[in-house]
Amino acid sequence: MASEKQIAANRRNATRSTGPKSGLGKFHSSRNALRHGFSLGLALDPASIRQVNSLKRKLLGEDANQDMERAAEEFARAQVHVSKICKTQSEALAELSKVPEGDNAKALRRLGALDRYERYAVTMRERARRVIETAKTKPIN
Repeated sequence: MASEKQIAANRRNATRSTGPKSGLGKFHSSRNALRHGFSLGLALDPASIRQVNSLKRKLLGEDANQDMERAAEEFARAQVHVSKICKTQSEALAELSKVPEGDNAKALRRLGALDRYERYAVTMRERARRVIETAKTKPIN
């Protein structure tokens, strides 16, 4: 059980970590996820949708069930997402090489954010891969 002193300290800390207070701060914070579009789905990009559909057709065999189709779609979306993130990372690294050493904090933060998006997409791809493999090894009744 927490002591009164701990509870008071927790409450003080909580008041400092509740996010931006001003309208401008809230607006700036709300735009963070839209900086490069990786938080959005692929539904807005027709070229990406074509890539997803092409990869999905390659993944699915003759005897695909509904679970396999859904997993293949998820796998393809994640793979296209990973490809886009890798391209953006290489562009950010090229940009970082042009920046003087002392001014690279912003570019490094951007690379860190891209890394988080990449890890998430790779996790989604791996989950879908496992579903596809499991569905392929299941005997058909």
